[in-house]
Amino acid sequence: MQARAIKLKAQEDEQRALDEELGLLPDTRAFHHVMRYTAVADRKVRYWMQRLRRLLRRASKQAE
Repeated sequence: MQARAIKLKAQEDEQRALDEELGLLPDTRAFHHVMRYTAVADRKVRYWMQRLRRLLRRASKQAE
Protein backbone atom coordinates (compact mmCIF):
# COMPACT_ATOMS: atom_id res chain seq x y z
CA MET A 1 0.00 0.00 0.00
CA GLN A 2 2.78 2.43 0.92
CA ALA A 3 4.68 1.63 -2.28
CA ARG A 4 1.56 2.52 -4.29
CA ALA A 5 1.24 5.84 -2.44
CA ILE A 6 4.89 6.65 -3.16
CA LYS A 7 4.41 5.80 -6.84
CA LEU A 8 1.28 7.99 -7.09
CA LYS A 9 3.08 10.87 -5.35
CA ALA A 10 5.97 10.56 -7.81
CA GLN A 11 3.52 10.65 -10.75
CA GLU A 12 1.80 13.74 -9.32
CA ASP A 13 5.16 15.47 -8.84
CA GLU A 14 6.17 14.59 -12.38
CA GLN A 15 2.88 15.91 -13.79
CA ARG A 16 3.18 19.12 -11.77
CA ALA A 17 6.74 19.66 -12.98
CA LEU A 18 5.59 19.15 -16.57
CA ASP A 19 2.69 21.57 -16.11
CA GLU A 20 5.02 24.19 -14.64
CA GLU A 21 7.47 23.69 -17.48
CA LEU A 22 4.71 24.14 -20.05
CA GLY A 23 3.43 27.21 -18.25
CA LEU A 24 0.08 25.68 -17.35
CA LEU A 25 0.42 26.58 -13.66
CA PRO A 26 0.83 30.18 -12.60
CA ASP A 27 3.87 31.28 -10.68
CA THR A 28 2.61 30.84 -7.14
CA ARG A 29 4.36 33.93 -5.78
CA ALA A 30 2.98 36.18 -8.53
CA PHE A 31 -0.44 34.57 -8.12
CA HIS A 32 -0.31 35.25 -4.38
CA HIS A 33 0.47 38.92 -5.01
CA VAL A 34 -2.38 39.23 -7.50
CA MET A 35 -4.81 37.62 -5.06
CA ARG A 36 -3.71 39.98 -2.27
CA TYR A 37 -4.10 42.97 -4.59
CA THR A 38 -7.60 41.93 -5.67
CA ALA A 39 -8.63 41.31 -2.05
CA VAL A 40 -7.48 44.80 -1.05
CA ALA A 41 -9.21 46.33 -4.06
CA ASP A 42 -12.42 44.46 -3.24
CA ARG A 43 -12.36 45.69 0.36
CA LYS A 44 -11.81 49.28 -0.79
CA VAL A 45 -14.70 49.10 -3.27
CA ARG A 46 -17.00 47.70 -0.59
CA TYR A 47 -15.89 50.37 1.89
CA TRP A 48 -16.54 53.25 -0.53
CA MET A 49 -19.85 51.79 -1.69
CA GLN A 50 -20.97 51.62 1.95
CA ARG A 51 -19.95 55.25 2.49
CA LEU A 52 -21.78 56.26 -0.68
CA ARG A 53 -24.94 54.49 0.53
CA ARG A 54 -24.75 56.37 3.83
CA LEU A 55 -24.31 59.70 2.07
CA LEU A 56 -27.19 59.01 -0.31
CA ARG A 57 -29.41 57.95 2.58
CA ARG A 58 -28.50 61.12 4.49
CA ALA A 59 -29.11 63.29 1.40
CA SER A 60 -32.52 61.72 0.79
CA LYS A 61 -33.52 62.34 4.43
CA GLN A 62 -32.48 65.98 4.15
CA ALA A 63 -34.42 66.39 0.89
CA GLU A 64 -37.67 65.26 2.56
